[in-house]
Amino acid sequence: MITVYKVTTSPTDGKAIMELRGKSTDTKPITSYMGYYIANGSTFYEINTGKLFMFDADAGAWVEQ
Repeated sequence: MITVYKVTTSPTDGKAIMELRGKSTDTKPITSYMGYYIANGSTFYEINTGKLFMFDADAGAWVEQ
């Protein structure tokens, strides 16, 4: 289960920089989540591994930091 910790929405394009938290077994969203389009710089923290990922919108992928 993924938890949304924080959402900052851009007033110009409606995309959201999101801070997401969940387990490594959760499927990380790559286009949108809970009605928000995911923007560059969004983060996903895996609570069971301690790994942090940042979203690369051009590649449509989460990159481990």
